[in-house]
Amino acid sequence: MNIRVTRIVTLSVFVLSLLMYSCGTSSEERRQQEIEDSLRLEKERRELLDRANRMFQTDTLKGEGKAEGEELD
Repeated sequence: MNIRVTRIVTLSVFVLSLLMYSCGTSSEERRQQEIEDSLRLEKERRELLDRANRMFQTDTLKGEGKAEGEELD
């Protein structure tokens, strides 16, 4: 009886391990997700740089019209 229980438990652990492995993401899917994440982050980085550049240009243009010694807005 004890040997049967041991075999059943061993088989159950093996089957559960196999199911968990097969239900996970494949290396190809993980790689594709990494590529998508990288592209998204690059797009966000470019947008932030563009926004910062526009803010810098706006501040620079505001300062060009001021006489020397006057405070900027």
